[in-house]
Amino acid sequence: MKYRVKDSANITILTFQGDIDVSVAAELKKVLQEIIDAGRFNVLVDFGDVNFIDSSGLGLFVVFYKKARAKGGTIKFANVPPVVSKVIKLTRLDKHFELYESLSEGEQSFR
Repeated sequence: MKYRVKDSANITILTFQGDIDVSVAAELKKVLQEIIDAGRFNVLVDFGDVNFIDSSGLGLFVVFYKKARAKGGTIKFANVPPVVSKVIKLTRLDKHFELYESLSEGEQSFR
């Protein structure tokens, strides 16, 4: 998994490349914790280059979604490929996470 963190106005954009699974869970947890610790509570996750996500990855997003919400922020998803979207919908997490077709739509949702 490769990632990039970009702060933009009132949001942090987190872009991933590769699979998000148990093998990268510790690194993902560290990245998300650093964002929250920096006081960045509105996060837009770009899944454009993600081919797979497992329950460990989704579980970490749920944990940090709750942390962001407790601080008045949220985590939203953009560019979610069909295979990842299917997992999110099967687990009913689409009831909590807002999904956007594009990064620009996701960014606009924070305005």
